[in-house]
Amino acid sequence: MIGNEEAAMDTGGGTSPSEHQSATMCPGCGLPRVHRSRRKGFTERVFAFAGAKWSRCHSCDLRFARLMKSTIYADDARRALRRVAVLLLLMIAGALFVLGVMIWIMQRQAAFPST
Repeated sequence: MIGNEEAAMDTGGGTSPSEHQSATMCPGCGLPRVHRSRRKGFTERVFAFAGAKWSRCHSCDLRFARLMKSTIYADDARRALRRVAVLLLLMIAGALFVLGVMIWIMQRQAAFPST
């Protein structure tokens, strides 16, 4: 059985106190007034599905996520996902254009058979 002194010193999960503090410090203001936050919108749900843990600072009201050992700011996450969506739409539009040109060329060749 663990004594009261040992229980008070236990950091839970085997992490050192400095690792625990760095995980709960705000990357914006550096204060430890950080709490877990609910996901807002599609972008944050996508990042949460990838394993990101969303947090908010009580002092500076900064929203950020921790993914592995990286910090992702909410605005940066939205901007990155928006860029990916735009690039994906452009790639799909380009592929449809190329497919349309190929069909047009094949129809033209079928209309004028070579002898």
